Amino acid sequence: VKQSGVPLAKGTLITHCYKDLGFMDFICSLVTKSVKVFAESPGSSAQLRVLLAFYASTIVSALVAAEDVSDNIIAKLFPYIQKGLKSSLPDYRAATYMIICQISVKVTMEDTFVNSLASQIIKTLTKIPSLIKDGLSCLIVLLQRQQPESLGKKPFPHLCSVPDLITILHGISETYD
Repeated sequence: VKQSGVPLAKGTLITHCYKDLGFMDFICSLVTKSVKVFAESPGSSAQLRVLLAFYASTIVSALVAAEDVSDNIIAKLFPYIQKGLKSSLPDYRAATYMIICQISVKVTMEDTFVNSLASQIIKTLTKIPSLIKDGLSCLIVLLQRQQPESLGKKPFPHLCSVPDLITILHGISETYD
């Protein structure tokens, strides 16, 4: 690429991402490091938005393109998913929701893993009010695709504290199948 001066094809980048987990880890860790750096200088949110868009599109595309999403890929992504769910940055949280949805569609996960993920989504739903609908939509995709036996009782007080929960769920059910 460097010698020919031809831009790197997106497909090549995506293929490399799911075939080389070190490269996937590099992209994910680049995001977490950048979030820390940019948090200290608030005027650079546009640059961070570009990086987060690249992160979301690359990881989601890699998950779509991979014929078999292995446990190793999930294990590599899980710490970054946890960080994304805890982040107060809307773009980081939205990227994380997209990645969770794609994993939910592509892979059958163990109930304990699904329960842990669902609980984290529920507990952090109200932290970014503008993303409550997106978080609930992500939760719906996760639970409909994975169908765990039970979530237990712990997440429900958090879910019940979501403002306008019934209205949001009703809106989602009218708009989507």
